[in-house]
Amino acid sequence: MEMKKRKACYEWDGISDVPDDVEYITIMEGVTSIGDYALQYRKSLIRVDIPDSVTKIGVGAFFGCKSLIHVDIPDSVTQMEEGAFESCEKLVNVSISKGIKKLNSCVFGKCKSLTNLHIPDTVTEIEYDAFWNCMSLTNLHIPEGVVIMDERAPEVCVSY
Repeated sequence: MEMKKRKACYEWDGISDVPDDVEYITIMEGVTSIGDYALQYRKSLIRVDIPDSVTKIGVGAFFGCKSLIHVDIPDSVTQMEEGAFESCEKLVNVSISKGIKKLNSCVFGKCKSLTNLHIPDTVTEIEYDAFWNCMSLTNLHIPEGVVIMDERAPEVCVSY
């Protein structure tokens, strides 16, 4: 299912006109920011396509999207805020933007199905609990360029 949305829907921090039961969303080209909590709790959302025009994914933007399986974060994205993908329990694969320099706290917290995560060499900082409770994470590549890594960043990755 593809939904056409107004630009304001993704720049606003509440997106009241996106149905809870939507499975597939294509964010329209020209949208520059996915606002704080914009798509939280869309429990049926399986996939989202993010265009190259997006530069920021806000706090908790996809929090609680329990059916989200895969997301490609384009290289245009330079900011992923705290808890952006927290509690996306079925998220298995994430392709992280090469534009990202910092992984904020709980950005992938409670992503219980996440198995592989390749962090690009552009990342220089990983905040606390970035991968908290990622119980299936078996392959985590952390680049040599990480100069500040909180000791708890990979905390509770029981398979790590």
